[in-house]
Amino acid sequence: MVAGTVVDNVMSSALHLALAAASSSILALAGLVACAPPSAPSASSSRPPAPPATIQAVPVAARAPSVSPLSQEEIHRVVRSNHAHLRACYEVGVRKNKKLAGNVSVKFVIEEDGVVSSAEPVEPTTLPDTTVVSCIVNEYRALRFRNPIEHQVTVVYPISYAPGD
Repeated sequence: MVAGTVVDNVMSSALHLALAAASSSILALAGLVACAPPSAPSASSSRPPAPPATIQAVPVAARAPSVSPLSQEEIHRVVRSNHAHLRACYEVGVRKNKKLAGNVSVKFVIEEDGVVSSAEPVEPTTLPDTTVVSCIVNEYRALRFRNPIEHQVTVVYPISYAPGD
């Protein structure tokens, strides 16, 4: 009968741990899962309490963000949301030349992590103030896009500037 008692105690302990784990609060914080320790059995229980379970925090595999292509609308949205910075560059030039007008076409490369790795003016850039063009190109380098994206993207983005716009 001793063997039966040992089996009963092991099964009782396993059942107690399973029930305690099921009723424990599960917390997910900073990529870790932690379980609260099982509550003590009530005083009316006829069985001795099971030893407390030792539960260690186990890293949970981070959910991989969905990787998708960067749409033209997303690119337009980011550039438009930074329009004030681009316009500020132009306004500096207009203070020196009230008739400053022209197009600035910028070729820029967006990496998989959403960072612009390079930007340069390309044809048909017609704005004659090279300081303004350099300022605008630098603003493109500061743009940040969502990440991750499926693959590197190269964009040529033209903007026309004229006094009073």
